[in-house]
Amino acid sequence: MAGGAEANDEVKLDELLPWLEFACWTALVLFPILQYVNGPSVSTEQAVMRTCLVIGATLGAIVLRLVNWRRQRAATAASDATSKDR
Repeated sequence: MAGGAEANDEVKLDELLPWLEFACWTALVLFPILQYVNGPSVSTEQAVMRTCLVIGATLGAIVLRLVNWRRQRAATAASDATSKDR
């Protein structure tokens, strides 16, 4: 590191979860566009993979939205509790 300072490059879960949710929603938005550009599936395997990706992105987006909502709600409740104690 420059100047002898140590950098903390560790990625925390709180930072990662919103980006994972964004990736899932982005995949869902882009799927119809890519489906139009690439055309219909040419094999059963391709159709299965496309379907699995859409289902996985949908479930991931919904679950991560719920997880992020609960984490945000818990953080708000904790900050409200500490502000009332003062």
